[in-house]
Amino acid sequence: MIAFLAAVAAAVSPAPAPASPITERDLRRHIEILASDEYEGRKPGTEGGNKTALYIATELQRAGLRPGASSASWYEMVALAERALAAQRNRWWMEAKGRSAARPLSVAEGDIILAGRDPSIAIADAPVVFVGHGLQIEGVRDDLAGVDLKGAIVLILPGRPDPMASVPSYNARRADLARRGAAAVLAVAGPRAPWEEMRAALAAPKIELVSADRAAVEGAIARPAIEALVRAAGLDLATIEDAARLPGFRAMRLGRASLDVTASVRRLDSPNVIGRIAGTDPAKGAVVYLAHWDHLGVCRPEGAADRICNGAVDNASGVAVMIEVARRMARGPKPVRDVYFVATTAEENGLLGARAFVASPPVPLAGIVGAINIDTVAIAPRTDMVAVIGKGMTPLDPLIEKVVGEAGRKLVPDDAVNELVQRQDGWVLMERGVSAVMVGGAYADPIPLAGFLGGPYHKPEDDLEREIVLDGAAQDGDLMLALGRALADPARYTPPAK
Repeated sequence: MIAFLAAVAAAVSPAPAPASPITERDLRRHIEILASDEYEGRKPGTEGGNKTALYIATELQRAGLRPGASSASWYEMVALAERALAAQRNRWWMEAKGRSAARPLSVAEGDIILAGRDPSIAIADAPVVFVGHGLQIEGVRDDLAGVDLKGAIVLILPGRPDPMASVPSYNARRADLARRGAAAVLAVAGPRAPWEEMRAALAAPKIELVSADRAAVEGAIARPAIEALVRAAGLDLATIEDAARLPGFRAMRLGRASLDVTASVRRLDSPNVIGRIAGTDPAKGAVVYLAHWDHLGVCRPEGAADRICNGAVDNASGVAVMIEVARRMARGPKPVRDVYFVATTAEENGLLGARAFVASPPVPLAGIVGAINIDTVAIAPRTDMVAVIGKGMTPLDPLIEKVVGEAGRKLVPDDAVNELVQRQDGWVLMERGVSAVMVGGAYADPIPLAGFLGGPYHKPEDDLEREIVLDGAAQDGDLMLALGRALADPARYTPPAK
């Protein structure tokens, strides 16, 4: 199917260059197509997802871009697997000082959820290790010092110890445990990780990277169940949680356990769509724009009045802005640096397309001087104010301030929107040392942002049946174009030496 998409996209001739600023009409044209029921919510691995990839490649071709993926293709395929739990069994033998024999227990099925990497997994008589938060921060703490996790069933607190504001994400810690050889990683439910939410999230079919660092079994365990297990090991959960908040905490063995998990596993491939504008001196580095094209697909059961999560704002609006920025940059003055436009897949499943991009980028990551992510932009009207997700976290701040000022706009003085920084594709690049930001008035006012996130976000209501605000998105598109042009010009921006 993808070969067919590439052939069709390559046959399209560039259209005349528009000279005007980005308009609401420009953006609506794309959103009406990408968020239509015909595209079925743009879920990766579906016909609607394939149509989306073809549409974006076609539009980038019309804009005057060249293929930017490997082998002169528009598409960099991302290997994904969809996994769903089928059945599970568990048995535990907890050890306590002063007791000659380990006490056997089992956790009720409603109090544990186990997701297997493969169709059938059996973990027999494995050590059970409580690792607290599983933190390793050089010079600060090492919860895992001296512990062998190979083949272990690991219990971990998914949150962060107060008052530590900046720690690796739970997903990063979970992946590190898998790299250390853990056979299973189970999150402990708590006040900040409600059990029903954790269980529902893990019980639902999940799309993951085939190449991800992942334990054979991942899951979660309810608080009453973990309290019983810890008590059977002669300990108190609240006491060891308190200990885990402190830098001197060390992982501890609690006993042994056996887990049996069966799952349905479906392999699917989905493309990142990549276009490129060649610079006059690619040796000077590259600039990257990103916007995720995927959404949630058919998200309601049979019989529901509206079953499709169309994702008009999230993120057909971002893709629309990226296409129009690409069109104007391709027909304007030729940049010095290469400029890549990347429409990522499977963002909604954990930034997976972005993770695949950084694992196999078309240009060395060290050569990317800056990246601009475009996501959920059609939520606020035109405004003089501009917020930056990633403010204070990259060397781009002075250039952004200058470009914003040249556009007659002002920066929001605080960095409150940085609370969203780990929830978007740019974060994956930031983790690898690439300066990446989100910039615009869409995030400057917390009221419309909160209204969207607390309203139609990830629901069928995020469609064109409701009126969406596009004048602010068009204004932000012009700003992102100006910022990208500045980044692509070594006379305006040279990144500091690392």
